[in-house]
Amino acid sequence: GVPCDGGIYVDPPEGVCCSTCVQYGDSNQDGTLNVLDVVSTVNMVLYTQYDPLADINNDGALNVLDVVQLVNIILN
Repeated sequence: GVPCDGGIYVDPPEGVCCSTCVQYGDSNQDGTLNVLDVVSTVNMVLYTQYDPLADINNDGALNVLDVVQLVNIILN
C-alpha cells in the first residue's frame, strides 16, 4: 500500500472501506494538530492510557516527552 510517513494507519469503523493515514499527535483524528490534541494527550498521560497516535517519539510509552514534542510541532 501507500506509505504512511509521519503517522500510522487507523482502521475504519465497521462497514466502512479503507484505513486512513493519521499523523502522529492527532489524537482526536480531526486532521489538524492543535491544542485539543495537547489536552487529549495530557489526559492520556495523567490516566496512564496509551494511544499509538499520541506516542509521537515512538518509544512505546506515552509521557511528557510526547506532550513537549507535540507542542513544539504545533508552535513551529
